[in-house]
Order: sequence, then C-alpha cells, then structure tokens
Amino acid sequence: MRDLESLKAAIERPWGSSFGREHFPGPCQNAAALCESLNRRYPFVNGNKRTGVTIGSYLLSTFGYEVEATQQELEDFGMDVGQGVLDLGQISRWFENHAESARTSRKGAMCALTTLYLCVTLHALAGE
Repeated sequence: MRDLESLKAAIERPWGSSFGREHFPGPCQNAAALCESLNRRYPFVNGNKRTGVTIGSYLLSTFGYEVEATQQELEDFGMDVGQGVLDLGQISRWFENHAESARTSRKGAMCALTTLYLCVTLHALAGE
C-alpha cells in the first residue's frame, strides 16, 4: 500500500453527490469514476491500472452486468486510463460498450477471463 488516503478517496468518489444529485448517476459512470480514480491516484505500489479496470468491472457486476473484453482490450484500456488518454466520459462509454446484462451476456471465455483477471489482481495485491 502506497497511500491509504488515496485509496479511500477513490473508493468514495463514485458515491458522491451535491444538493441531492448524484455526481455519477448510473452504473457505468460509477465504474468509470472508480476506475479512473484508482488508475490516477496510485494508491498501490504496483497494480493500479489492473486494479482500476478489475474493480470497475466488478462494480458493474454488482449492478447485474458482465464486462466482455479480450485480455488485450482490458490491458489497452487500463493503460489508456492510467496515461490520461481517456477522459471520464470516454471511460464510461468504454464500460457501456463492453457491459452486457448478466442475464443476456455470452457466458464462457470472456466472462471467465474477467473473473480470472480479478483473481490474479487480488492475488498480486495480497503480496504487496
């Protein structure tokens, strides 16, 4: 862990509101805010990009969506977010374009890949 306060701020960001209005009103916007914050705040010594993409994808799964993307798409997306190539709206659109309802999404390799990616990331973080 490099910066616990950055981690806390990143986790809290998707749930922010002002005057009774949510800053990020939908699942993909929530995932984008979380992903961007984890990628750019660097709360961990290593694995910030992997963690941002993985936790953003996991957050969508709690809303009933599965992220379907190839390993290369996930890696490219994480790099683009981390390097500031994508703004928050573009990150949200990426999630929108790659998320399908868990009831209608293709099961199999892509969903398994996302789950595996989450497990590998959590394992890597446990070693830090």
